[in-house]
Amino acid sequence: MQIIGQSGMNSPLFQAKKGMWLQDSYPAAFSLKLMLKDIRLANNEAGEAIKLPFLFQAQELYSQAEKSGLGELDMAAVYHYLEKGEH
Repeated sequence: MQIIGQSGMNSPLFQAKKGMWLQDSYPAAFSLKLMLKDIRLANNEAGEAIKLPFLFQAQELYSQAEKSGLGELDMAAVYHYLEKGEH
């Protein structure tokens, strides 16, 4: 986290979510299920016209995280899903 915070990857979003990751606490500011809804909408809009494999992978990841019970938590809870190896 410290390295990212001092690199070009640092952003206001990273700073806003960093505390959640460090404390492993994810009160919903923007829920994981809403992020999944938006990812699905983007994938549907892209359709066959635009190939966005990273978006498909994100949809799969967020879908799995939602199925594991994290849907009502903040979208940053996907980190918890990955870190805990729940997939």
